[in-house]
Amino acid sequence: MERTCRDGLRTVAPLAVAVAGFGISFGVLARAAGMGSVAPVVMSITTFGGSAQFAAASILGEGGSVAAAAAAAIMVNARYVPIGVTIAP
Repeated sequence: MERTCRDGLRTVAPLAVAVAGFGISFGVLARAAGMGSVAPVVMSITTFGGSAQFAAASILGEGGSVAAAAAAAIMVNARYVPIGVTIAP
């Protein structure tokens, strides 16, 4: 069976709706935290977990330091280490 680009778009559409909603809500939070427009985009490219983005933006929005925001993001993403270990072959 030959698959087309249209088939791929149809398959990914439900996920794209959720991703768009997540991106919009993070963008609103980042703007409210005073992060500007470039920092949230860079953060979205470099940060693995969306929950870490929300944690860091929340800390920065409340006047926390960049070090505290980075530490929170690292700790939130650290949960993936034991998950990865348990599913590794």
